[in-house]
Amino acid sequence: MTPSELAARIDYTNLQPDATADDIRALCDTANQYGFAAVCVAAYWTRLAAARLGTNSLVRVCGVVAYPYGTQSASVRGLEARLAVADGATELDIVANIGALRSGDLKAAGDDLAYVIKQARQAADSGVMLKVVLSASYLSAEQQAQVAELAVNAGADYIVVNSAADSPASAGDVARLRPAAGGLKLKANGPTNLSEALALLNAGAYRLGSTAGPAIVDEARAMVQS
Repeated sequence: MTPSELAARIDYTNLQPDATADDIRALCDTANQYGFAAVCVAAYWTRLAAARLGTNSLVRVCGVVAYPYGTQSASVRGLEARLAVADGATELDIVANIGALRSGDLKAAGDDLAYVIKQARQAADSGVMLKVVLSASYLSAEQQAQVAELAVNAGADYIVVNSAADSPASAGDVARLRPAAGGLKLKANGPTNLSEALALLNAGAYRLGSTAGPAIVDEARAMVQS
């Protein structure tokens, strides 16, 4: 995999609560420079990110819905999804409801996901990529598999292993979820260097979410040049 191909697998992420408009603009500018797959921002920032990237950029805008733990009501999450799409998001990372899952209320968790995904699909004039985030740090292996099944049934496109608020996803988490993913692609959040990124990709992740995207790609470029 070339450094450019690696960059095209990375969602360059800033979900810090103190992120400013200038921080989001810088995120977008760097994403354009490196050719990342997407910028991953809080839903509030999707309008700014879409405007900054413009219509000619290949970098997609990913708005994060119900961050960080998915505990908002379904109606609120559905509205957040619709607004993010209206503001220019072409991808959404939708956090599954951790509390409902840990309580064993799979119906509530599944109904929530199905509703939010339906709202997002209806809001988009063209296709929007929908990724369901499960927080492996808080869920047992069985619960992770249950979320994966709910995501498949709800019509998601991706399953995301851990949110930016969790501990980094591990290669073991990714490998364990592959059989439960039902053919959906996996995204893994949290790599901070090239070794971690490659381990996640080798375990079966197709996308990576990282705040360290430039450092990872720079490391890959240095290896090619050495």
